[in-house]
Amino acid sequence: MNKDNPSGKENAYYNHIIKIIKENEEFLNSNKKRKKIFSEISELMLDAIDYLQGRDFTKDPKAYFVFNALMPFSQGIYISILSGNIASSHMQLRLLIEYLALCAHAEKVDEEYILDKLEKTRKKFEKSVGGMVRSFDLNAFGLWSASSRWFHAKSHSRKIEKIVTHDKLKLWQIIQPAPYDKDDEKELTEFARNVKAFNNIINGYFNQQHK
Repeated sequence: MNKDNPSGKENAYYNHIIKIIKENEEFLNSNKKRKKIFSEISELMLDAIDYLQGRDFTKDPKAYFVFNALMPFSQGIYISILSGNIASSHMQLRLLIEYLALCAHAEKVDEEYILDKLEKTRKKFEKSVGGMVRSFDLNAFGLWSASSRWFHAKSHSRKIEKIVTHDKLKLWQIIQPAPYDKDDEKELTEFARNVKAFNNIINGYFNQQHK
């Protein structure tokens, strides 16, 4: 197939993606509660650049975290939420939690350059990611543990079965992208609450280091 001349099916799917994203953006701005949900998620992305100011990327683990994790994954979460991919949003938030814990521990390592700090930290916690997160921050560990329901196949499948049994089948469980409806507010509210909690952890960590 000619890559410069995509087929009608590809064009149709592309147009469908754009259509769903626009519909979901309208949904997330359609009332006060949904706007608050969307605002919490957007804030994570919009605040990322502020954390980079005045930091040396070659030596500062905080700068490494923002540039290599917070910026791309918060943008990824924003895109995932707009496309109806709630599971992907939880997975990326979990990665952000792990990255923050990794970089926080690396900051304590007595090495000049960031790559050396990170490598020593990775070796220290190579057998226990959970231990790395727990020893960084108990609130972060709570969020990280809760996200396993979305991250691992066994727990994710149980969660999906529970939703189907007690609620109803959600479109985002079976197709992507997926349009939201009012019955999705429960999962969106849960995710926005987790994002807000993570934002508080980031703010607390960065501000603490400047006292």
